[in-house]
Amino acid sequence: MSRNCGECAVCCYLCEIREIKKPPHIFCFYQLKELVEHRCMIFDDRPEDCKNFLCAWIRNFGSENDRPDKNGVMITVSKFNNGIWIFIIEIKQDAVLTTAKDMIIEIVEQYDIPAIVSDYKSRPPNDTGDYTIVKESLLNRCKSMTGDLINYLDLDEKIGLYKLRK
Repeated sequence: MSRNCGECAVCCYLCEIREIKKPPHIFCFYQLKELVEHRCMIFDDRPEDCKNFLCAWIRNFGSENDRPDKNGVMITVSKFNNGIWIFIIEIKQDAVLTTAKDMIIEIVEQYDIPAIVSDYKSRPPNDTGDYTIVKESLLNRCKSMTGDLINYLDLDEKIGLYKLRK
């Protein structure tokens, strides 16, 4: 991978790190206040959860401007519940439909699976997802998770943002 986090520390805010008892949606207490690369005070000795975490941008999805602190979402592609899932956490209101839209389309098209979206107002422990992003070709298989259509992400109306059925 050719990218590095630089000034981005979105995962240091959003992620729960059990090894150091850091809850989600709270900045890690090992974060330095200065905006410098690898702002973590324990970067070389950071917990395994931190070392192993790779957001989609670090994994070379999207453009240089799609870094989570710039485009307003953190996207992960993870193994979960016997499958591969795309999880999107919005950190700026409406980023899914605006600044992060192109990166989301790229990932959903490449993996050919739906994405689960937590909008920027959702917070743990009650955050179980708010929306799903689904390609038109997958709608029949995804009926149990797709509610009402909110909007389309692409002009061809082939990828839609739907209310997540719970």
